[in-house]
Amino acid sequence: MWGATFYQHYNSAKDTTKYGYDNKEKFIECFFTVKLKDFNIMQFEQWKREINKLNISLRYKNDIYKFLKSILNFGVKWHNLNFQAVYNKMTKFQDPNERRKEMAYYTYDEFKKFISYEDDLRWKCVFEILYYWDSAKENQKALPGKTFTLIKKYYLLINK
Repeated sequence: MWGATFYQHYNSAKDTTKYGYDNKEKFIECFFTVKLKDFNIMQFEQWKREINKLNISLRYKNDIYKFLKSILNFGVKWHNLNFQAVYNKMTKFQDPNERRKEMAYYTYDEFKKFISYEDDLRWKCVFEILYYWDSAKENQKALPGKTFTLIKKYYLLINK
């Protein structure tokens, strides 16, 4: 199945996609000898343990996992294979010790310094609305996501 997936998509793929296929292929080579009817959750879990031993980032491990799932999806879609018993038990890679990335947050003084560099009144207003909108999320009076609509890059329609 890997060959069918690879052949069908490789020739029409962008160069960056081909590069990704080439780099991820080596991580799923252990499945090349497995017959499709014999693929089971035990093999998947063993593969996951082997990938976890490698010194690669959690994000890249999950990219490889998505790559494997896309191959299984191809088999389901184009060859009517049934991986439901395995597919429902497959889980992505997780690391409870990994620190979550913190999002940048501007204090009011930092925001005022940032906004002071903007000369265009239109964008100054947009940034101020978005800053105060995000600050209001802490309150129960936060504006819903569809409150603002940007029209033709120049007008900000407020639906409230």
